[in-house]
Amino acid sequence: MLQLEFTYRTSIEFEYPATDHYFTLRCLPRPSTTQHMLASHLSLIPEGAWSLQRDGYGNLLQVGVCRAPHTTFSFQASGRAAVNLARRRPETCHPSFYCPSPLTRPSPAMEEFLREHLPSTGSPLDQADALMRAVYRHVTYTPGSTSVTTTAAQAFDLARGVCQDEAQILITLCRMAGIPARYACGFTVGEGATHAWVQIWSDDRMWYGLDPTRNQQVDETYLTLAVGRDYQDCPVDRGVLCGGGKQVQSVYMRVSEL
Repeated sequence: MLQLEFTYRTSIEFEYPATDHYFTLRCLPRPSTTQHMLASHLSLIPEGAWSLQRDGYGNLLQVGVCRAPHTTFSFQASGRAAVNLARRRPETCHPSFYCPSPLTRPSPAMEEFLREHLPSTGSPLDQADALMRAVYRHVTYTPGSTSVTTTAAQAFDLARGVCQDEAQILITLCRMAGIPARYACGFTVGEGATHAWVQIWSDDRMWYGLDPTRNQQVDETYLTLAVGRDYQDCPVDRGVLCGGGKQVQSVYMRVSEL
């Protein structure tokens, strides 16, 4: 078991005052058999009413509204969590993790890539691990080359992208191979921004994490915020508001071992 301390902060500056700002956040780690929250805190500027809810995938949602005019919206989540992969247990798999999603639709080029790189034998985890290593070789990590709306097929053709793109490419390939797979986002030990990786459902009915950006299996230094079919199911923050104009966002994340 590993205990992790985390801080995550996002600040959004608006060109003009914003009002009636309805927001949904996923900035607190989701409860699961392998990670347990020891303490958590969420602060908002400006202060607004919010409630804790869950979505259909079991992710924690912080849902609220800031009605008064404001030119800055920021939130900070902090806390401590215990991660213990030895507590992994069999789980059911949501049917949507078998099927293509808006950002993970396959292309003919990806079908050819799968034929070339999918091992003919081995467990689903072994096969997914081989595909992860193939994706790592195919995609060059290139910040700024894609956006949150870039599909797996588009990033695959570019052979460039960031962690979100590499995760969605691997998810697409796994689902094409009949391996249920889901998108995961969260934190890893260090400083920077959020990270994305893949979780696959193996033949023992348990979930295993694969990180195609770092070419490694996920260990206890990863803290999961949310899971879904692709990025669209689990953004850290999403909202609608009146006014505001142009927006400038800054993000900071720090995770350390205790």
